[in-house]
Amino acid sequence: MPAIQSVRLAYIDKNTDIIERIYYACVSVFIFRSWLVWIDSKDKKDLDLIISQLFDLDLNDIKKKYQVKRQYFITYQSYFCIEINVHSLIYLATLVCEGKLPFEALNISLQNSQTCKGVFRSARVISSITSAGVNFTILQFLKRANKLAVLQNIKNSSHENHLRFPQHHKLAKTNQVTSTRQDKNALSKKSIENAVLKAYKYVSNLFSQMNLKTLLRK
Repeated sequence: MPAIQSVRLAYIDKNTDIIERIYYACVSVFIFRSWLVWIDSKDKKDLDLIISQLFDLDLNDIKKKYQVKRQYFITYQSYFCIEINVHSLIYLATLVCEGKLPFEALNISLQNSQTCKGVFRSARVISSITSAGVNFTILQFLKRANKLAVLQNIKNSSHENHLRFPQHHKLAKTNQVTSTRQDKNALSKKSIENAVLKAYKYVSNLFSQMNLKTLLRK
């Protein structure tokens, strides 16, 4: 449950500010890493016994349902997706700290239900009307993301510049929150580091009874 809640707060909840977003994203990653380490440290028969006792299920049914240890973990595609997302989020925040992207770049994700897909789709749309290519380099993507950030900044300041933009009905109640929940002064490389460390300590305490530190030293 903490892992699912952390994923929701990190990538779905539109009211989460950037530091909290990084914290919850790291919590989810550390939970899944710890879970994977714990599973790898156990024999298949031990896992079967633990699950049968925990959920009061027949041991033979458990053995039939779970043929290999990997089935006790989420799919590797989902796991890699969570890993990639947190690294991308931290990298994006770092670029903002270094001044390579404006702070408004962090608001782009709030306008899409599928963060990465939405950003790349928007970046692809910026292509010249005479170009049929859909692929571009990382540098080209960063330049396009910067343009998207400028547009997002203009959109967030529409109450000041008196410009009106098409608005999806699902975003009507969240756009005002978007511009107020992000604290520019709170974002720094140190605050990012502290958020990651805080997440690690939380998960370490969460799995303290499983002796994960001992397993990691092996």
